[in-house]
Amino acid sequence: MADKDKSIGQQVRDELGSFKTGAEQVNSALRAQMSDFRNEFSEATADTFHGQNIDFYAMYDDEGGDESFGPPLWLLTFTDIMALMLTFFVLLYSMAVPDENQWEEMIRSVEEGINIQKTLQNFSGQMQDISIEKISSDRALDLNYLQNVLQRQFAEEESLQSALLLSGAGRLIISLPTDVVFAAGDTEVSLEAKRALMALGDLFYRIKNRIEVVGHSDPTPISGGLYQDNWALSLARATSIASLLRQSGYKRDVVVRGVSSGRFDELSEDIPAMMRQKMARRVDIVIMQDSGNPLAFTPVSIRR
Repeated sequence: MADKDKSIGQQVRDELGSFKTGAEQVNSALRAQMSDFRNEFSEATADTFHGQNIDFYAMYDDEGGDESFGPPLWLLTFTDIMALMLTFFVLLYSMAVPDENQWEEMIRSVEEGINIQKTLQNFSGQMQDISIEKISSDRALDLNYLQNVLQRQFAEEESLQSALLLSGAGRLIISLPTDVVFAAGDTEVSLEAKRALMALGDLFYRIKNRIEVVGHSDPTPISGGLYQDNWALSLARATSIASLLRQSGYKRDVVVRGVSSGRFDELSEDIPAMMRQKMARRVDIVIMQDSGNPLAFTPVSIRR
């Protein structure tokens, strides 16, 4: 232990000697520069004072006009003190042992920051970096990213060409026209609609977002059949789509809603009547931005 203390003391003395030598070299350089400046200043002012030999620096020289002009003594002392403090703190830092928990926390914070940057880059809209296979999360997926995935899927799958993809108000909507999904007055999902939803099965299996299925209908009264009005028919159709979502791989609760003609009036009157009727007859798969509960039961919300 004594040998170690002597070694540290010798290192400190060596460092102090090096700093002192450096300070002396700086002092010598400053003296030389000031001497040159005094000579140049004297030559420049000689004509102004008509040859009078006036040494302006001597007026302020602590030594009463000594030719060896230099910086004040306090400046050298201050430089020595700063050098000693720097050496002391460098020595302390070299002997310090970082706290393991704090070190791991710092590394974890840096890694999280890097992951955030990578996530933002993935959301920049580069379609070539987006695929269903890359989705793996225990939380609800970002809707912007999910929209890009669905747009690419819609472009690749012919069975999804008739569906519409809408976004807004914190939700993503896959709108399925009922004239393609169901036969008139029926709730049995068509083969084409089954292919369309099964094509998205891998996506529904991976996401944890809450999903609602909403059936819509037009105000045209129905006659005959198993259902007494449009509301009952729209609810039954929404239930059929929800069951198909379960079969395709979605493992969370699905809220099922049936809406009759109450929303028909919300469509713009500028749209032709035939088109308004077609747009009103649809089933919407609404993907929320928050996560859903694990599968336990299927609550059904009924609304006329």
